[in-house]
Amino acid sequence: MRSDNYISLKDNQVIRKHYENFSIAKFLPKKSKNAIITIYAFARIGDDIADAENLSAREKQSQLKKMKSQLDMIKKNCIPSEPLFIDLFHLIKTYKLNIQFFYQLMDAFFQDTIKKKYKNEKELFDYYKDAAHAAGKLYLQVNRLDSKATYAHANHICSAFAMIDMIQDIREDLNKSRVYLPESLIKQYQINVPALQKGQFLGNWENFKNYWTDQINNRLILGKDILNYGNWRFKFEMKLLISAGLMLSQKIKKEKNPFHIKMNAISWFIVFTKAFFLR
Repeated sequence: MRSDNYISLKDNQVIRKHYENFSIAKFLPKKSKNAIITIYAFARIGDDIADAENLSAREKQSQLKKMKSQLDMIKKNCIPSEPLFIDLFHLIKTYKLNIQFFYQLMDAFFQDTIKKKYKNEKELFDYYKDAAHAAGKLYLQVNRLDSKATYAHANHICSAFAMIDMIQDIREDLNKSRVYLPESLIKQYQINVPALQKGQFLGNWENFKNYWTDQINNRLILGKDILNYGNWRFKFEMKLLISAGLMLSQKIKKEKNPFHIKMNAISWFIVFTKAFFLR
């Protein structure tokens, strides 16, 4: 764990590096946006450690344990030593954030250092509860919208985006000897996993892709009731998010190779237009 990753919001290099790709808080008030971006920095740093190709599993876990020790201090109501965690200490107090959601993210980071395969969809979606749902719940808490109903809607949306990431990152994950694609689906659709690493799509790849994108779309539609909550800023953020997810799903379904799909200016124009009319 490099301490220069743990500087405050103003100068945090992790935030500066990824900020342009981080659109989930663009229309929120500045205070809420800063809170979300700081939480994002925590998640990004943990994810980067778990994905570091130059570190052994033991080295990754050692760095993650140092992160967890900072959380432990916050849980004990003690101010931690690292500036980013000092920011988190105050955010947790200000927004009454449930620190357990941060621990769930930590569990996902630790799991990524040791678990390389998933037997079936249930096992993968259990992982998403820590890796994706916890982040969505923190987002809702910052927006003062934490309830069983909003959590349920957000879980669908978070799962959908985790599924999008999974299929887009298959080759990148294979380079780290990690396969999120469930073994049950590999068998069902006769997918040649080593061939995917070479950009070759054998077996019933198109049928799998149709199945996976249909599941993504279903979850985004199920999550659409989140639009019944919050102020206009929050609602528009959610409209953009859902519209972007549907656009990405459409692109993945259309293109044989989903690994290099990008959202260009035209795509974002369409997303913004559809977001305005999404109900």
